[in-house]
Amino acid sequence: MICFESQNNESRSDTSEDLHCRALLRAIIGYLGTIEMPKDSTIDSIIIGNCIRRIRNENKVHTTILLAVYPESIILANIEGQMIAEFAAENLISCGICADDQNYFGLITTVFNEINCENDSQQVEHESSYSCHVFVTTPTTHQIHYRTAIDFGIKCTLDPITSNCLEFPGLPK
Repeated sequence: MICFESQNNESRSDTSEDLHCRALLRAIIGYLGTIEMPKDSTIDSIIIGNCIRRIRNENKVHTTILLAVYPESIILANIEGQMIAEFAAENLISCGICADDQNYFGLITTVFNEINCENDSQQVEHESSYSCHVFVTTPTTHQIHYRTAIDFGIKCTLDPITSNCLEFPGLPK
């Protein structure tokens, strides 16, 4: 098997390729949206739950993506294998599962922006903001999601305990 980590437009027609096979965790999930939060927000399970409820109330249709977790980052890739977002591990602040429906979960990330002070060009301030990224898992059988795995260029990994495919989680881990 060839482990395929490239983010470019190379063809994935070789059936032995396995996109992001070196990731600690891979999952085909639905991305629902992102909510920006003020930098002074208190990050806890309540705020994550509120973000999830707000996005769910908007009745957004999810976009199917590949989430790949590495020690240094989290990568989101589209069905063409192109990276659509990358979050450095040190920018991941928190994560949480929706108490009402455990198929929904959120990741809180932060972004640090450098701001030059007007009175001293050598001085730099760091301003941070938070983003809550909301995702959904959609439990399916292998027969149903097998084609999606091929489309994303991954091979399913059977969980020996549950006999489910690890890349298609029923509930967030």
